[in-house]
Amino acid sequence: MLMPFARRTLGAVGGAALLGLLLGGCAAMNEAGWSIGDGEPVYVVDQNAAKLAMVDPDGGEVVGEVEVGDTPTYNAVTPDGDYVLVTATGEEMLYVVDTGQGEVVERLELGDTPKGVGVTPDGEFVYAVNEGPESNSVDVFEVGSWTHVKEIGVGEAPHNVAFDPARKIAYVSNAESNTVSRIRYTNHTYLDEIPLAGDGVPHNLVVSPDGEFLLVTLNESEQMAVVELDSGQDIVHVNLSKEHHGIDMSPDGRWVYVTGIGDSVVNVIDLGRFARVGQVEVGQGPHGVRFSADGDHAFVSVQGTNEVVVMETGGHDIVRRIEDPGGPFWVAVPGR
Repeated sequence: MLMPFARRTLGAVGGAALLGLLLGGCAAMNEAGWSIGDGEPVYVVDQNAAKLAMVDPDGGEVVGEVEVGDTPTYNAVTPDGDYVLVTATGEEMLYVVDTGQGEVVERLELGDTPKGVGVTPDGEFVYAVNEGPESNSVDVFEVGSWTHVKEIGVGEAPHNVAFDPARKIAYVSNAESNTVSRIRYTNHTYLDEIPLAGDGVPHNLVVSPDGEFLLVTLNESEQMAVVELDSGQDIVHVNLSKEHHGIDMSPDGRWVYVTGIGDSVVNVIDLGRFARVGQVEVGQGPHGVRFSADGDHAFVSVQGTNEVVVMETGGHDIVRRIEDPGGPFWVAVPGR
């Protein structure tokens, strides 16, 4: 059983009590932790099972699981792949999973109703977003020491975070403010807010690899806002499927994939044209989506069918469906 920790204090969690449980018939875990052979893993938040699953996309199976608290929601991977961070919304904790050991090594207390989490591009800090009205903030932790560095106030009902390495800026979507907050992540300084046009409810967001655009999904209008970062202007909106949306962009900046858990499709958007060019049926309830580091594939968590869908991005085709019975909600990929 997990031991309680006071807010902002450190504490390693006993490995023996929290070793990842392997599914029957899956690949073996070696003594060093989770292992999938030569490929890169996909880390999936299984919300219904309250676990983080490690999926082998090439082998087509779940190879390890570890418990990550009450109502896990979002996750992120450090750039070196050593740690996965998971927000446990139901208990207001950030779980730190050591991928080499395949176990939880820290539990860090967060604010009111934590949701999104991200790691700065330099790999030095974790930003965890507290959506609830008692916080409206971002908690910052140092990677490795896991010390609490700062709590930064942002807009109302902040939901998730994305990073702009060119400008050293973290962007935080504010659902009730209909804005995006800007934070200088080199010194964790709040800068200002970018207003979005029309009816909004900003949800998830991503920065284009060239740093030109910030893309923000809008739940109430079921659109994606495109913000030109040089001017800070919301320049165009693209129609989507039913909310709530997940979003990611291919590493070359060509394709944007947007899911909608209220529907059964992945929206395919050509950023060069600012247009949706197709929809791919993946099954009811897609939410998490991440491209692979090389951009050849994308991974979609489909909660309604308990699957992780692997798409080949050249033709936007489904190439594999991986069973994951824990209610897959969000995904994270090393290098992304």
